[in-house]
Amino acid sequence: AFARGAVDVHSRSQVYVWNGTEFQFYQHLTSHRTLFISPFQVDDSHYLIFPSWQDATDSSHNTNSFVFKWSGAQFELHQTIPTRGASSTSVWTVFRYVFVAIANYFEDLRGYKTDSEVYIWRDGQLRKFRSIATHAGISIHPFTVCGKQLIAVANRGSGEASKTFVYAMLSSL
Repeated sequence: AFARGAVDVHSRSQVYVWNGTEFQFYQHLTSHRTLFISPFQVDDSHYLIFPSWQDATDSSHNTNSFVFKWSGAQFELHQTIPTRGASSTSVWTVFRYVFVAIANYFEDLRGYKTDSEVYIWRDGQLRKFRSIATHAGISIHPFTVCGKQLIAVANRGSGEASKTFVYAMLSSL
């Protein structure tokens, strides 16, 4: 299935399926002004995570992001995650552990100085693993260098706030 993010705060996201010659509409999914979608798999289950940029009803950036699970016939809501102007996600695996990083861009009370979050898949859901200090986190990506797990976060702003930071995952699982 192919998913397309909403471009309007009042839009829903759509899933399309390839019929052999073209993509056909398959399903609507709830989202709040989603800018980026990440598919991931845990064992034999398939998921989509929709980071929410802004709530459709009150324009709050402090809103839930959505994790949908494939039921065999359609995607169903599996979990909500509190986020703050979530702009992007990345998914990766270290050994047998699945991680999801969410770049948070804007928090209603603190503005652009909001932490981004790393989640780990445990007991059938994403659980908060670590917070990463960011300033208007716009993009977040994991990578490996010489066996070290690193995460790069692009911040948006001016001066010191616009720097991109690289964090190492040093704690044991």
